[in-house]
Order: sequence, then structure tokens, then C-alpha cells
Amino acid sequence: AGAAVQVPVVDGGELARRRERAGGVRRLALAQMEALVPQIAGSNFLLAFADADGVILDLRTDSRFRMDDGDGIVAGSRWREADAGTNGLGTALASGQAVAVTGGEHFFERLGRISCTAAPVHDVDGSLAGVLDASSYVAARQRHTLALVRIAAVQMENALLRQRMRGRWVVALATRPEFLGTASEGLLAFDDAGRLLAANARAAQLLHGA
Repeated sequence: AGAAVQVPVVDGGELARRRERAGGVRRLALAQMEALVPQIAGSNFLLAFADADGVILDLRTDSRFRMDDGDGIVAGSRWREADAGTNGLGTALASGQAVAVTGGEHFFERLGRISCTAAPVHDVDGSLAGVLDASSYVAARQRHTLALVRIAAVQMENALLRQRMRGRWVVALATRPEFLGTASEGLLAFDDAGRLLAANARAAQLLHGA
């Protein structure tokens, strides 16, 4: 199984402060985690949401996903690449992109039985708000999990934009009406003078004909 995973773990008080600081982002993450459960059922999964420092704020596991004390995967553990080497959470934070880290690609040998998919969540100003992760045993991994996690992260980003821009003019764009309200919609926010305040990545793609 390899040596025990050694990663930093914040104390209970610090974890509580980080959860409070995450606020609305954390609430959105918990909702997306609940929505992901039936979509990845049967894959012996672990779902996690970490803040922009890579500290896991919340975990949700399938009863068949067994974590050992030496795995280091607990609420409050910090998974930045600087702390834990290559891993789903940390690598998504470092790259700013959705990633899959499978088996032996992990820095820690002990995590070689796990497949991790993770996607960063960006706030309206482009800063990192956190990262969403879905992990499973390598043998039970589902190839569509990365797409599901990426969509969940986009849904969080869209909801964040709507929250931050409440009271502003928010215009939704889509190539087909049924795509409105999904991860495929583009969002543009304007002030009363018509100045563009924020836009999601999909809006930029649609405006450029992608």
C-alpha cells in the first residue's frame, strides 16, 4: 500500500474559518456534490470540495469507498502540489484546468489505487474560488466522470456570476433555447450604462463563433 501519505492538515478552528470564508461558493459546491452522487453511483466514489489553497472543506463518500488512515484524505487536509505532489486537487489548482490523475500518476505510491478527476472553479474576476474533485478506485472509474466534474464546475461558475451580479443586467446566450440554464449557456453582465462587467468563458466562445 506504500508509506502513509503525509500532507498538512489544518486544525478544527482553521477549518471552520475557511468554511465560513468560502460562504456562497461552498454552498454551491455542496449542491453540486449532491447532484453528482446519482450520476456517478456505482463507481465507489469520493467527492471533495477544496478552497483555493487546496484545503478540503467537505467530503462525500460512497459506502463502498474505503479510506485508510494512511491515505491522508480528510477534511482540513491540504493538497496543493507544493504539499502533495501530483494529485487531482493540487494539479487542477496549479494548472487552472480540469485534470485526471490516475493510479501511479499520483506522487504518493499509496494513492496508486485511486483515480482522481478535478476541475477548478473560477470567480467572476478570474481568480480561483476552489476545486471540485471526484475520485474512485482505478478499477471502478467511469470515463465520463471528468466531463461531469467539469460541467459541475461550470455550473458553479455560472451561479457565482449570477450571485455576484445580482441587481445588474445579466444576458444569457445560447445556440439553442434548450441550452439556456445549462453549462452551455453564455452569460454577460452589464451595468446600467451598458458597460460590460463580467462574462463567462462560454460567452466569449459564442461571441467569437466557437
